[in-house]
Amino acid sequence: DLGPGIPYVAWFAMGLSEAENAPGWYNPYRTVALYDGVDKSDDTVTAESKKYIKERLEKFSEDKDYRNDFFYQKYVSQWNETSYESIWNNIVRGQYSNKVGIASMVCYEYDEKVLKFMDDYAMLVFFGAFAACIFFFKEKDFLAVSMPLVVLGGMLYHLLSEAKSQYALPYFIIMCGIAAYGLANAGDYLKIIREKKMGTWQSHRDT
Repeated sequence: DLGPGIPYVAWFAMGLSEAENAPGWYNPYRTVALYDGVDKSDDTVTAESKKYIKERLEKFSEDKDYRNDFFYQKYVSQWNETSYESIWNNIVRGQYSNKVGIASMVCYEYDEKVLKFMDDYAMLVFFGAFAACIFFFKEKDFLAVSMPLVVLGGMLYHLLSEAKSQYALPYFIIMCGIAAYGLANAGDYLKIIREKKMGTWQSHRDT
């Protein structure tokens, strides 16, 4: 029996605390260290975490500049890290053999170029997803809007809970599909504008 484990409220408390990497990232003092320090008492950890969350909310309420900086840095540290820790994890994790071939190129020889490609690709996906949302609302396709809402929910959830760019990866995969729709429709829209300027455009009603 492994027991109930650390109460999840402790992870929310950690998400509102400072950390070495960035605000809200992994911090053992609010989770593992606290849990071990009170002899794994769920009730004590829950009470301490709720107390800490209340203190942090009061701090955010009193110091708006600090609150804005905290959540801004927490947000961009997750969503602007477009490798989503994939390269870092493959470098620091234990491995059975030395990396060769593509793995070596991605992690070592051409890591800066790979990261630059990831940045550019992510920006394209972000733009396409934004365009898709515009088309969804324009077409009143509220069922399709549910997918961007899933992504938005993930963003808001990890804005409060533990921050980690790796956690953004599943939502980024969803955004790839949304972005494909947005980019395809944006291409069609630009084609219509170009044809209208050239005087060669015909609407579906005319054809």
